[in-house]
Amino acid sequence: MTPPHHLVNVTRHAMSEAIAGLTHGAPLLLAVSGGSDSMAMAKTAAFIGPKHGVDLHAICVDHKIRPESAREAQYVAHTLGQWGVDVHIAEVDLAGNDGPEGNARVARYGAIAQQARLLGDSHPAPVFLGHTLNDQAETVMLGFGRGSGAKSIAGMPKTGQLPLHSDVPMVRPFLGLTRDQLRTVCNELGVTWVDDPSNELDGPWKCADGTSLRRSAVRHQILPQLQNVLGPGTVEAIGRTASMLQDDNQALEFYARAEYDRVCFSSEPVTIDCLILADVPQAVRRRVLKYALEESGVRGGELVYWHIARLDKLVTERKNNCGLDLPGVRAWRDSHQLRFEPGAQSRHRPHFQSNPVAQAPMEDT
Repeated sequence: MTPPHHLVNVTRHAMSEAIAGLTHGAPLLLAVSGGSDSMAMAKTAAFIGPKHGVDLHAICVDHKIRPESAREAQYVAHTLGQWGVDVHIAEVDLAGNDGPEGNARVARYGAIAQQARLLGDSHPAPVFLGHTLNDQAETVMLGFGRGSGAKSIAGMPKTGQLPLHSDVPMVRPFLGLTRDQLRTVCNELGVTWVDDPSNELDGPWKCADGTSLRRSAVRHQILPQLQNVLGPGTVEAIGRTASMLQDDNQALEFYARAEYDRVCFSSEPVTIDCLILADVPQAVRRRVLKYALEESGVRGGELVYWHIARLDKLVTERKNNCGLDLPGVRAWRDSHQLRFEPGAQSRHRPHFQSNPVAQAPMEDT
């Protein structure tokens, strides 16, 4: 008997590691689009899952943006059904002001989260996502374009919470493998997949200015050019950089939380000691300020870099009786104390004026 291709063994080992923490009989939800990455994940989980005694389920989200999407979802359900995996097809309607890609993301994760909660008993079932090393490299490059800090270019974590739904646990078991490697696995195991034209440069979705979607442009133009210039292994190198940045960010978050506890002496409203905080290194100090804003109910999706930078000046310039209006919060400095008032509007002219230039959402400092 011919042994499996070594990449098949690699994926099975990765899946075993990801499943190992689940209890016997626990539900596990696979998010399967029908693409090569998620089909490789589903095929591998169907082989490994029963050995660990997990209760495998899958969800395929039909965004209904292409005529063939319903047929593709049925293909996923039929194929995974042959592997012993029950599939729920979730049809979603796209709405919102985040553009086609953003609206689809919100709807998709909403449907996945809902199914995970239904499958769980006292808490949602964990969700496995099929993101790869290529997806990680694309995410890092998009983070560079936003210019929103180390957290943004640290990419996606391997484990954590489902995006937009912090109560749902999530794992990306194949984040260390490339798309080509997973397609090799599919070919070795006789698995066919669906190529979504929405991911192509000339796909049906466009940005507001008529250009290709940013991720598609990074996938088909930027990363190939980087590999041409820097040589093979560029995607892997970007992935390693993201992993190391995640470790660095975790350390900074640890120290920033400790500093927040040290300088915050009131929670209603949040009030911090400016003189103590001013002597803290900037990377930690700005994280402390972001925590203070979060605790005060700031509208995070509207928070941008210049908000944090100018708020930081309120701390370091040591001037009193000045403040800054932020999305949903007013920060006011008086007697060397910085007070965060939720929902308040300054009765004074803000010390800093609003920057008219559109900026990326503040993901990190």
